[in-house]
Amino acid sequence: MHLCSGCGEFAMENHRFCFSCGLPVPASDVTYPVSAEDTDARIGCLDRRTLFENGMLVLLPGRLVLYSADEQDEIVRIPVDGIESCRYSIVRRGLEVKYRINGTENLAESLAKKRARLADLKAQNLESHDTLKSTTSRDQQRTQQDHISEIDSETESLSREIDRLESDPTLQRMLRRDLADAKKEVFKLPKGFKSGISPRDEYRIWEYAINRRIRGPARLKIDTVPHGAVISVNGTAVGATPMLIDKPLVDEAVLEGKYLVDVCMEGYEPEKFEVSSGLDSNNTYKQFKLSARSDPDYTADKLVEQMRSGLADRRVDLAAYGTMQHVQGTDTTLYLGREQLVITAKTGELLAEIPYGAINDVAYDKGLFGGSKAVRIRYAQQGFSDSVFDFWIEGGSDSTAERSEMLADIIMDKNRYSHVRHAMPHMRHASHYNIGLQDVEDNFFRFTPYEFVILVARLFEKRGCKVSVMPQHVDSGMDVMAVSAERTTAIQARHGQARVGASDIGKILELNRALGADAVVAITTSDFTRQAYQMHGDAAELWNGQRVRDEFASMIHDVPRGQ
Repeated sequence: MHLCSGCGEFAMENHRFCFSCGLPVPASDVTYPVSAEDTDARIGCLDRRTLFENGMLVLLPGRLVLYSADEQDEIVRIPVDGIESCRYSIVRRGLEVKYRINGTENLAESLAKKRARLADLKAQNLESHDTLKSTTSRDQQRTQQDHISEIDSETESLSREIDRLESDPTLQRMLRRDLADAKKEVFKLPKGFKSGISPRDEYRIWEYAINRRIRGPARLKIDTVPHGAVISVNGTAVGATPMLIDKPLVDEAVLEGKYLVDVCMEGYEPEKFEVSSGLDSNNTYKQFKLSARSDPDYTADKLVEQMRSGLADRRVDLAAYGTMQHVQGTDTTLYLGREQLVITAKTGELLAEIPYGAINDVAYDKGLFGGSKAVRIRYAQQGFSDSVFDFWIEGGSDSTAERSEMLADIIMDKNRYSHVRHAMPHMRHASHYNIGLQDVEDNFFRFTPYEFVILVARLFEKRGCKVSVMPQHVDSGMDVMAVSAERTTAIQARHGQARVGASDIGKILELNRALGADAVVAITTSDFTRQAYQMHGDAAELWNGQRVRDEFASMIHDVPRGQ
């Protein structure tokens, strides 16, 4: 079993075509769905972490977890999608979180009752038919027939209801929500709380952070002419244009109600603007035509260069997109992939991924006075229904115009036959995963959680294993399967500051039984709770942060093992 290079779903090696997307199954043993979030890796997977009276409260993208003060034990775990509301309560003098529990269990109980009722109705139906056969009175026969009709009507209605409940995931989610039990937790800051902000502001930020996760963060999209300007939000570099990110969680932005955004590029005048941080604010799109400086500013250029050096490598593996042909523009290159356009700068950095099915229109713009030619692509993007990318083509000759019109026709032809509306995750260039001493010392800070999974897969591959990686959007508890001559190993990899609890290890152990793996390895760049060590230390191999750093250090020739 491995992953289809087209859709990222599991594909069986003995089948010629992928059941999900229909593409031919490659002959190679392993394909890597090398991926990264469309947000900056520096934002990290930990939203907030504060010591309350109850214990250490940690907010992660999918859950709110309360640990003991020493972070050894997990006390409360609240899934974000189960939180009803979060607010600072003046009466309770704490952060009040209302959430739902037992939704799945209550839904299962409700379904069981319906099935029992259906079985009872079918039994009544048989009994009523037997009674009808033995009845000689016409009045009693009519009464019995009416009763049978009522039973048949209820049976048919209940059967349809059960079938719908069992086959409709959307309805199941709604019912889990409606049938769940309500619960409330209040988290209070300790007396004498000391931090860079006041207790009231700490509550405000926590209230904002949790509600932001419930609603889903708004997005910030910035484009510049020329491309490649460095963007910083409240003083932290987050990417280069064109850029689309989730608005980050920044204390100052929450308290002041606005983000401070800087757009900088070597040799150009900087741009500054403000963006609302309010939870009701919409996605924000800004586009700038940068003005070249009349006089050099070497100090400013050096600062921008330093900021740029800290950004993630944006080069991608073009072969992974199934690119068939490319067109060279003035300062960009357009590749026609299997399911999407991929546009890169001359340096190889990714500028845009545009699925054919998301394209609204492609028009050839002749430009003014027969100058540069542009193929203007309008497309839909998450949160932005009318995004634009101008692909500029040099020259003003008839042959250039002909090539531009032909390219527009090719793209629209692909659009007509494509149903793919969402871009596949970025296929990172292989060099992005070349780790060094600094990565080990930084605890793999520059990598997103899913990229860390890829690193773990590469580690086991270097050990001689054949590996397969679970697609990014699948959360099954198992991230990597590693197969060697001796055994099959199910691996869970977690990248973050929060400790991994016993329930996480239990989940992968249950999956291990279903998959028939010989061993289980749980890996984290942080550590495990005391409960995890006590409950599963013998059943699973637990790699804490120090063990992980030691293992990766062995991959680097200039890093002595154990350093």
